[in-house]
Amino acid sequence: MASAQVPPPPGIYILGHDIGRDGVSATETIQPDGRPDLWMRMTLRNLGYYIGPRSGGYYVTHFILRTKAPPFRQWDTIPGNGHPLLEIIRDGHRVNRFDGSVNGYNPPGHGIFDVYIAEDTTLELRNIPMEMIVQTLDGAYRMDVSRYNIYDHKVY
Repeated sequence: MASAQVPPPPGIYILGHDIGRDGVSATETIQPDGRPDLWMRMTLRNLGYYIGPRSGGYYVTHFILRTKAPPFRQWDTIPGNGHPLLEIIRDGHRVNRFDGSVNGYNPPGHGIFDVYIAEDTTLELRNIPMEMIVQTLDGAYRMDVSRYNIYDHKVY
């Protein structure tokens, strides 16, 4: 009797402050703020499987990163809503458009992304639960942000 194997889900984890990078600030624009950015690594492997495409693709409309406990904060790729920018990098190239949005982005099936936010060290130093929401045309996928990933080398 054969059994179907469920593919590994998408995930995200914190790498720490990237000392050599200052690209985002607490605004909705891509600009330095004088402090290193908080760096996370996100894998969107098998996203289509977990969302269950119904309309022909899983085009991303936006990403939302938020804390699930005090201090309540949010970073996103939604222009004009007042929350700081969430910068998404794939293979060294920015996924965000000039206004910060990612609407219509179709990620590769097993993509690895670097995610950057402007942060004043309160989230990295404390164990505050966070989640990343990937909103697509077919639905949303929520994933908890981990403190680290010991299997990072297996993602590539």
